[in-house]
Amino acid sequence: MVIDRQSWPADVIDAARPALTRATDIACEVFGWPCLEIGALFCGDDRIRELNSTFRGKDRPTNVLSFPSGDEDNMPDVPVADQLAMLAPGEIAIAYETLKTEAAQDSKPVGDHLTHLWVHGLLHLMGHDHQADGEADLMEAGEIRVLALLGIANPYAHPPESADGEAV
Repeated sequence: MVIDRQSWPADVIDAARPALTRATDIACEVFGWPCLEIGALFCGDDRIRELNSTFRGKDRPTNVLSFPSGDEDNMPDVPVADQLAMLAPGEIAIAYETLKTEAAQDSKPVGDHLTHLWVHGLLHLMGHDHQADGEADLMEAGEIRVLALLGIANPYAHPPESADGEAV
């Protein structure tokens, strides 16, 4: 775990460690994966912007990036189930400024939004995607299921609006 201490408050990381570990364990259980160890980069918007530009050609900050290890070609000739147990699936990078801004905009606790982004990144490492509508629906359903098991509300649900259009 690499943490940019200038961007991430220590108390946020300290509070997040057990939640992210539990989220990883639950996601693995839900999707039938062995226990995983995930590399993590907790950075600021400047660093994630560089990564987003380099690896995705998008010169702007984003909330989360996943970097699958891509080691499948080097796997030994063993049954698929055994290969899954051997995989180091990759790394997840999350930017604090974007995370904090999004949480405030959506009136969500920072810890809950962080856990959601972590689960989102995990599902990317597990091969899920959201480029097509059907894939996005499946990925969101997986995120919602894992987060519910953690006691976190559906991040895609919109708060009800009052008659004047304000969220209630």
